[in-house]
Amino acid sequence: MLASNSLCPEGRYLPEGSVWLGSKGCEASCLEKGVSFESEGRIMASDVQLEKLPMIGDSSTLRPFGKAFYMRNASYFVLTLEMLVIFTWMVKSFIVIFHAVPLLLGIHAAAAYLYGWSFALRDYEGTSFSAGVLYVTILLMYLWTHLLRVILWIVMELTAKWTLMGKRLEGRYNYDTSSYLQRWELYQTIANGREFSHMNLMDFLCGTRFMSSFFKWNGGNIGKDCCLYPAGEPLVCN
Repeated sequence: MLASNSLCPEGRYLPEGSVWLGSKGCEASCLEKGVSFESEGRIMASDVQLEKLPMIGDSSTLRPFGKAFYMRNASYFVLTLEMLVIFTWMVKSFIVIFHAVPLLLGIHAAAAYLYGWSFALRDYEGTSFSAGVLYVTILLMYLWTHLLRVILWIVMELTAKWTLMGKRLEGRYNYDTSSYLQRWELYQTIANGREFSHMNLMDFLCGTRFMSSFFKWNGGNIGKDCCLYPAGEPLVCN
């Protein structure tokens, strides 16, 4: 098994049952060796003698996820497809409403402010506002409602993270023996709500101290003078 986004030279031999991931020196790192073979280390498939190649598996491609999700053979309760569809539908519906409310709230807040200004002038019918005044007023109100959206979303995402995942720890979490991956998928469905209109709420925090704080609130250890994702790029440390 070669994990997604891993680098492995063309023609490399990966033993049966082995697990590879990541990239270190343009080579994927071995997480599990799999079936033992007389030639240790990294070798090419062209150098493997088929008659000496050990085979202990079969034609089945069933993995831990298949055992848990399709065969219902797991040590914990696995959500059904219907439950996942309902959960995703509810989360997506909430996200759409959540991202639409700030603009509507900004418009209503601007209207309330202008109405209050008319009330102060005691001219409820004769007071009129130009398009420029309306635009600037709505924009200023929207900046505040948008800021409120970002703050609320960070609070909701952190709550979901610590409720569903807790502190992330290294380890192996097979789908049929641990609920970790199921909880991770649920959390990812919620966390995807930070994206709206081809943008990401975290884009507003890139390169600032608030991005480091966000990772710390998620349980990460961030070093001193680290600038995380300046302009959306990888981290820079001094």
